[in-house]
Formats: sequence, C-alpha cells, structure tokens
Amino acid sequence: MDGLHFPAPRSDAVAEIRARAAQHRLRGPANLRVEVADAVGARSSAGEVASAFVRHLGLTPLDDDDWQPIPRDWAEQVLVRLLSRDLAYRSPLLEPEVAAQLARRFLGLFGPGAVLLSNGDGLTSETDAALGGIGEATFEKGVIAVDGERVGLMWVFDED
Repeated sequence: MDGLHFPAPRSDAVAEIRARAAQHRLRGPANLRVEVADAVGARSSAGEVASAFVRHLGLTPLDDDDWQPIPRDWAEQVLVRLLSRDLAYRSPLLEPEVAAQLARRFLGLFGPGAVLLSNGDGLTSETDAALGGIGEATFEKGVIAVDGERVGLMWVFDED
C-alpha cells in the first residue's frame, strides 16, 4: 500500500448527490457521507484500498479481510434501503425512487468491474450481519466501491 494516495477527482457528481439527498430529505439531519477520490499508487487488493481510503477520511477501517464483497445489484438495493429509511427506527428519509436515483448515480461513477464492499453481506436487513463500523455511530452501513481508477463510499450513520 506504500504510495497509495487519494486526490479528489475532477467531478461535480459527489456534490450533486449530496445536494440532492439534502434537498429531498423528508426529515432529520443528514447522516450520509459520500466521498469519491482517484486511487493512485501501488496496486493493492480492494480491501486494502478500502481500508486505506477510510483511514484517509479520518475514519476507522475494518480489517482488510472483513470487507464483504457484494454484487452490484445487491449494492444498489442496500443503498436504496439505507437512503430510504433511517437505521434506528426505519422512519422514512427519502422517497424510494429518489434513493434509487442517488444509488445508481453513485455506483455509475465506477466501472462495471468495480469491486463493491460493505460491512455486512447486504442480503439481510441494514444492520444484521454488520461486521463493525468505520465511525462511532450506533448504527451504520454502507458501500465502498473500488475500481482501477477510483475509490468511493456512500455510508449512512444513525443513532437511536
């Protein structure tokens, strides 16, 4: 991982996603973090890149091997659920169609061969099977995308 660094890409996509999520939010403060950067440096596993990026953002990464790979369609479904309802009480946050648009916009920033990782298997509920968090929230889950050029995360934090 020596030499791996994360300059910001030349794109307004992340700002657009954040603004749209804030604009359409039905209630409560935004507990969403969206970040994308170019992944420049040594070739590493997707888990190593994810952990280095999380660390770069000032968060606490999972162990490299604890990131759970999930298929792209599952990643989209997980993000839609995470964006649509809060994790603690399942209260509505965004209309599902807006959440789906934001999830697709985020995932569209990465090539078709991107490795998509989460802190859970993505098959169960938002908090079931979570292998720990990257922040200090009671509940959190998200998706990290790693392709040959970029790394990014869309992550939701929540408190009860």
